[in-house]
Amino acid sequence: TGAQNTYVIGGLGIRGELDLFNRWAPTFETYLTETVGQEFNVTFELKYLNFDTTYTAVENSEIDMIFTNPSVYACVEREYGATPIASMLNLRQGQELDRFYGTFFVRNNSAIYNLEDIKDNIVEAVSISGLGACQLQWDELVQRGLDFLSDPKQVIFAKNQKKIVKDVLAGKADIGMVRTDMIEGMHANGEIDKSELRYLENIQEEVHPGFPFPFSTHTAAPEWPIGAIPGMNRTIAKAIGLALYALTSDHYAAQAAKYSTWITPLSYLGLHKMHERLGWIDQNNKCMRSSALYDAIVCPEGQFKQSREQVAGACAEANLTCPEGMSPPYECLCRPCMK
Repeated sequence: TGAQNTYVIGGLGIRGELDLFNRWAPTFETYLTETVGQEFNVTFELKYLNFDTTYTAVENSEIDMIFTNPSVYACVEREYGATPIASMLNLRQGQELDRFYGTFFVRNNSAIYNLEDIKDNIVEAVSISGLGACQLQWDELVQRGLDFLSDPKQVIFAKNQKKIVKDVLAGKADIGMVRTDMIEGMHANGEIDKSELRYLENIQEEVHPGFPFPFSTHTAAPEWPIGAIPGMNRTIAKAIGLALYALTSDHYAAQAAKYSTWITPLSYLGLHKMHERLGWIDQNNKCMRSSALYDAIVCPEGQFKQSREQVAGACAEANLTCPEGMSPPYECLCRPCMK
């Protein structure tokens, strides 16, 4: 094919395409093209991916590298043999962080004090593929003998973590699930008053003393990586790693995405183990796909998934409504698994 002159980095845009480009094009297009591009006479392009198109982009060789949430990255590693080039060192409230945890939170005046109280309450998460605002908490529940999809009377997927915080404050949900520092960040921006909220079972002191934010999950997620898809030119991959490691928090690229720098890759093994505990791996050793929520429902052992029609009508039957009027729209599940 001759020498390749454009390298494509697929980026997961959890807040949509515009947000992905505003935050990440300065790093992955401008900076890499100015540095590595100059040296090798190549250019770099960012391509927007969502949770579904990620897998097709890898399968169809549309991308050379991937920048994605650590759970999806572990899936791409498992299924296609991706290898990490660098991991992000994040910057939140002035703190450099190489990992994040999950939190459960309630309104301060709530009668809910422990995770067992998830039973028969309304829980709100981001999406079934979300990591910091779903899978980390789901994993904590599994380890406690609780079930994320069967125990609550309703699970609401908001598609946006700030909406989760606001919905719990407004009483639309009893328990919210977001990643560490989301509530502190919203408080610092004046969006909410965090004194109106309380964390459930904050284990930060015993699990990770010195971590700057409260959290409720034993499993941590290493920060987002950039990884190479098999076939990627090694010389260029190495140069990309070195260019990213050289970034500092005052650089325009780091400031656009609010991170500190990049570090040598972290281990994503803990997330492979989490996927196995969640039943997120099918018999073909592939991760669940979540383009249709129904297809991604995993029932606990001894229970089976109800039919599409039953699942679609379950909330109405229980006299529970799914919040409306947001884009992207909310999705809700009401006890989709049966004994």
